Amino acid sequence: MNKELSKITAEDSPARKVEPPVWQCTLDSMIGNGRIREFLKKAVRQDSLPQAIMITGPDGVGKTTMAWALVREIVSGGIDPENHPGVRKICCGGHPDLIELSGDRSISSMIKVNEIREMEDRAWKTPSESPLKFILIEPAHKMHRNAAAALLKTLEEPPATCIIILISPQHNRIPDTIRSRTTNLPLEPVQRDELSRWLSENRKLSTDQAEMLAGLSEGRPGYAVRLNNSGLLDCRKEVITALELIINHGYPPVFTVADRLCNLKPRLEEVFLMAVSLLRDALVYKCNNGGSVLNSDLADSIKYIADKSGTEGLLGASEIFERACKETAGYYTLQAQHHFTEIVIMRAGKCLRSREPGYGGL
Repeated sequence: MNKELSKITAEDSPARKVEPPVWQCTLDSMIGNGRIREFLKKAVRQDSLPQAIMITGPDGVGKTTMAWALVREIVSGGIDPENHPGVRKICCGGHPDLIELSGDRSISSMIKVNEIREMEDRAWKTPSESPLKFILIEPAHKMHRNAAAALLKTLEEPPATCIIILISPQHNRIPDTIRSRTTNLPLEPVQRDELSRWLSENRKLSTDQAEMLAGLSEGRPGYAVRLNNSGLLDCRKEVITALELIINHGYPPVFTVADRLCNLKPRLEEVFLMAVSLLRDALVYKCNNGGSVLNSDLADSIKYIADKSGTEGLLGASEIFERACKETAGYYTLQAQHHFTEIVIMRAGKCLRSREPGYGGL
């Protein structure tokens, strides 16, 4: 990459929340989803891009990266999107033709109708420097219903010099009237071996570490990078220790375990997801005679949990943690999170300590 561009950091644009690798990517430098990337590159070359695009897929699969790469491709006209003069402004978030809506201006993180109306006013103005104006809406499923209604009017008669890009991992929560007026680009996870090679080459990881991250992330490059950088891998040891305590000692350690889990650096939702991953591996051991596990570096502890718990107990505990992942957002205070975690641990512990088929339900 151009030396000048490589010096750009998040400090250049305090408001930007995405990491530099996200908005410095090009369609050529991304991995996976080759057919969609080729479709976008061809559409840019032939000036046939849809005016409204919805990029969907699971968290961490590359939706935001794809959106930024497309913007770079358009700004550069498909010619050297890494070094085009307009790219620096895109990377710094200072391009006059770029409009971002993220819900950051509201306490509820919802995109409000006034933001959509402000966007409309800017969208109808002639682009200053690039061939198009770009409107990025992420996460699109967090639009207030009035905001969605206002956006629908724009989608029905969009400005000719504007492209609207909606990004969402939960596109089913977006009104059908909006979805029907966009071209949906569903991103899929990257093949495990391809992601493993990319991690080894670009993140300078050992082969074993890269393969483990590729498996744990389920083919999602963004999530693999986050796993490696955020302390989530280290938190697994705390989670598996917590599970062992509950299995061996019952309810007395519940409060200690809940306190330890709530004080881990990653979000509580991510901690619970780690528990699901570990219990999934224990089920693999239990049902597949020690087949391939994702958390291969913790194989001994996972085998211990598998030996101490019944199959249905492992399945029930996994379901409890998975359900809890979706509920954590409703607990804002630390005290509420502690109480919620205590209940989750008690219910999961009841399953794990029961070796009988009927473990008492969830």
